[in-house]
Amino acid sequence: MGGGAILMSESDRDEEQALLNDDSESDWSLFADWQRIASLLVAIAYLLVSPYLFPSNSWSHLMADIIIRILALAFPLACIWFGDDLARYYRDGTLFPEITTPSSGRLVTLGGWILLLLPLLLFLLVKLLDSLFG
Repeated sequence: MGGGAILMSESDRDEEQALLNDDSESDWSLFADWQRIASLLVAIAYLLVSPYLFPSNSWSHLMADIIIRILALAFPLACIWFGDDLARYYRDGTLFPEITTPSSGRLVTLGGWILLLLPLLLFLLVKLLDSLFG
């Protein structure tokens, strides 16, 4: 009798299988990993290059600038890293309009890339316009 066998009911097994299925459907694949690494490298490049493009007058301004840039990069990185999870999130409509269907995770990831690369695209556009009309 000292074998220590645990008897599980059918509902407990179904619950455990559902948890295992949820974990196996995670988006941590090779395709998603390269996007996470690339987006992190772009974010680090922004943090390293921005003090040279926009120099600060003091250390406190430099620290405030870095903190603001980190906070600004948090949402695009979250959209890229956790696009599928964010796509499934929806509100019940009590304070804001109700979202009735989940979005596509790929569209959330694409939106994250657009938001992440938008400062670079705007910088290049300003340089192009400056060279054309300046």
